[in-house]
Amino acid sequence: MTRKIVAVVIGVIVAVGLVFIVQTIGHNIYPVAGDVNVNDKEQLAELIGRMPLGALLFVPASWFAGAVGGGLVAVVTARGDQALLLAATVATFILVAGGTTLIAIPHPIWLVITGIAAVLLSPFVACKLAALLTSANRSPASD
Repeated sequence: MTRKIVAVVIGVIVAVGLVFIVQTIGHNIYPVAGDVNVNDKEQLAELIGRMPLGALLFVPASWFAGAVGGGLVAVVTARGDQALLLAATVATFILVAGGTTLIAIPHPIWLVITGIAAVLLSPFVACKLAALLTSANRSPASD
């Protein structure tokens, strides 16, 4: 039980780090021009409304990368026991954090749907990757 809790905590830390890294890359590729008051919802809505598609795609991509990477780390750390539950727990943290952002800042509906779908898909991808990694580590090396 302790291993699973530690695995999820480590997975969430990795997930948040990956979300941060991917979104930072997006902000560097698509910097925000001018001063933006982040406390002004109307100003944020106007900013998001004029952002290029590529900039907006970094949001669901970051959630997916974070949830998959964090889920993968959780599954591998827990040694695969209850893999889907562990990966889904990490994904839930990302979904709640992302959902909070979606409520606080207006986003296009396609981004909301894409972001949620990406996070819901992530535990399955994380488990598949973990299975591939662990089977690759168990198979004898062929020379």
